[in-house]
Amino acid sequence: MNSSVPGNGADSMFVNIATYGDTAPYLASDLPGLQPIAPPYVPGGGSKPHYGPIVMIGDPAAMTPLYNGSALWGRSVIGSLVFFVDFFVNFFQYHLPPVQAHYLDVAVDPTVLPWLGSRRGTVLTGYGDLTIPELLKAASDDGRLFRP
Repeated sequence: MNSSVPGNGADSMFVNIATYGDTAPYLASDLPGLQPIAPPYVPGGGSKPHYGPIVMIGDPAAMTPLYNGSALWGRSVIGSLVFFVDFFVNFFQYHLPPVQAHYLDVAVDPTVLPWLGSRRGTVLTGYGDLTIPELLKAASDDGRLFRP
């Protein structure tokens, strides 16, 4: 969720949960990633920052295909096609609710298709039971918190 609010909702108690490998959070300007198609990266802001802090979950290595693919963007038709394939594959692999629920140690309703998506990396035991202030502290302690 992009923000144009001064301070980007830093104290709003609204928290973005983003999964490494998911393309959606990397279209903002406050996470380094999918340039040149995303706005220029600016730590804590830029032209399209998230509203509120960001808690990153999953495996940071899941970003490697996107970083590699974005380097091919605009170099040739094939390079741009490779990037778009990586972009959409990663979106469907890491953006789905069952994947985030898995990393947050939350039981998923079976009707949500819990088998969809990729699950690589640490499950954050107990994160799903935390209040927002507890989540922010735990994510900060674990090095998973990005603040506006």
